[in-house]
Amino acid sequence: MVRSPCLFYEGGPVGKRLQIRNIPHTFDSNQLQELCTPYGSVKSATVVVDQYSGKSRGFGYVEMSSPGEALKVIEQMHGKSHEGKELAITEAPAAKRGAKARV
Repeated sequence: MVRSPCLFYEGGPVGKRLQIRNIPHTFDSNQLQELCTPYGSVKSATVVVDQYSGKSRGFGYVEMSSPGEALKVIEQMHGKSHEGKELAITEAPAAKRGAKARV
């Protein structure tokens, strides 16, 4: 099996929190959770929405119960087509200190 460079973040193994990009703009947080549930237990799922229109911005964050489950999501879904869009899944970047999430 060929490992993608997205499986490691800053030289370490994948954590539990993932960023999923290129999701359909019609997706809500429940649909994002359902998308990842076949690969393990989802602790949280959030679709990022535009603060003015309330519409999805086409990406979101999922936290799995373990790094192994997160890795399984990446291995099974990264680059796969879902509703005509190719999903891009990586470990979520660390939040900046003092930054407020707009979700």
